[in-house]
Amino acid sequence: HPFKYDIKGFLPRKAAIGRYISMILSGWVFIIGIGILIFAIYLIFITDHRQPMATLIRTLISTLCILLGAFVCSFLLTLSGILIVLMASALTITLPIIFIFSKSVFITKLETYMRVSIRDYDDIPENPITIFWTELQLKYSCCGLDNPISDYRESYFHTLTGEDVPASCCTNGTSCTSSPTITNSFIDQSCLPQAKSFVDSAIQVASIGHIVLGTLLLFILISVGVFFLYMKSAKKALDRYNQFIIKSMVSTFEQYEKEIGVFKNAIPEEINFHNKQQIRGILPITPTVIRVKNPRIMNYFGFD
Repeated sequence: HPFKYDIKGFLPRKAAIGRYISMILSGWVFIIGIGILIFAIYLIFITDHRQPMATLIRTLISTLCILLGAFVCSFLLTLSGILIVLMASALTITLPIIFIFSKSVFITKLETYMRVSIRDYDDIPENPITIFWTELQLKYSCCGLDNPISDYRESYFHTLTGEDVPASCCTNGTSCTSSPTITNSFIDQSCLPQAKSFVDSAIQVASIGHIVLGTLLLFILISVGVFFLYMKSAKKALDRYNQFIIKSMVSTFEQYEKEIGVFKNAIPEEINFHNKQQIRGILPITPTVIRVKNPRIMNYFGFD
């Protein structure tokens, strides 16, 4: 019988496979993105820490768009997520390259900035340069640049206080501001190598972070690709099924004409039933009644 092969229950399941795969693969990335976003927000409120959040927010929005797009089968939401993922992927590829090739230039500029800024050190807590040098020297147990005593004697600090080095150059529990030595201060430890080492480690961490982020974005793109492949396969199967229904209807009409002679004229070989009646989706048909979205058509003899 031409109507006994009903795959209308199989097609939705097949289309749902791609949707669920996309939801699962992008969902766990979405959860990771939320965790990273919360951590980045926490870092914002820490004093003197600045963390770029543009990439995190972009990743979060992209996974959310793809997740919702896969859930509601929205092409626009899914496309928006794909575009954001592609932009983030481009950044994850270009930024590490920029960091690597511009590292020497950045270190040179950092050294120049440190040599100029140390002259503006004035030991005033509200001065950003004072904050920078104080935290740098306390964190890395260093003092000044190549010759700390000479460096600070040319700064506002020596002009205002008359001392040789600030208190951040002294070892714990000592007072060396007026007469610093190797034993009571860090005048033999330059802060320049420490700053360069910090830049190197920061670039390495940033590169690793971009690699991890690029991997996550790659999984998202793969999940979206799998989703669209399943949807494309389901659409092809649906079209084949509708063509099968139309051909079966034509064959049935011809059989009726031969048996009861109702039709005077021969029925054309091809009837573009799908476009003519504007029917979307699968047509549940029985041998005697056709149920379509047009309520005026009640049976096979209701066609114009």
